[in-house]
Amino acid sequence: DPGALSAGNITVIFEDSRKSLWVGTEQGLNRYNATTNSFIHFRYVDRDGAAATNNAVNCIIEDREGSVWFGTDSGLKKYDFAKGTFGSYDAPGPAGTRLGSQRIAALLGYDSGMIWVGTDNGLFLLNLGAHALRRFSETETGVSRISGNGITFLQSDGSDGFWVGSNGGLDRYDPKINGFIRYANRTDL
Repeated sequence: DPGALSAGNITVIFEDSRKSLWVGTEQGLNRYNATTNSFIHFRYVDRDGAAATNNAVNCIIEDREGSVWFGTDSGLKKYDFAKGTFGSYDAPGPAGTRLGSQRIAALLGYDSGMIWVGTDNGLFLLNLGAHALRRFSETETGVSRISGNGITFLQSDGSDGFWVGSNGGLDRYDPKINGFIRYANRTDL
């Protein structure tokens, strides 16, 4: 059925500020059309026009400017409402690190023009205005260190900080120290 979901294995559901309901699956992205009571399917296509082998959508957020971002198994995507199209977003990071083809597991909107991006290769702060990345990993020292590089979730704490879940434990970003407090293997929670 062309109006049904692209797959039954739902990975994320998100309603944006325009009241569009986005449904991510392991086989692609869907947007619900309330007028027709059906879904519009979106599948990632490579630059050469070939369909991608992996269309999994893992997370969806809307930034403070109203753009909708999608974390996929093949990088970070952004939806252009004016054109009705998607674009891949890549930014250079330290030591040649890039977001381009990384598996994006978690996203969190932050200050205007900033997005936290959780990957299998650490946590990144994406500065959209400067088109730059800052990486936080388990090999960093001091307050830049996180418990594990395999980021599984990001959750706002209701103030200016947020929680990071990873394959190494739990961390909390504290804006007062501009860094992370590690809770891995701690009993004082």
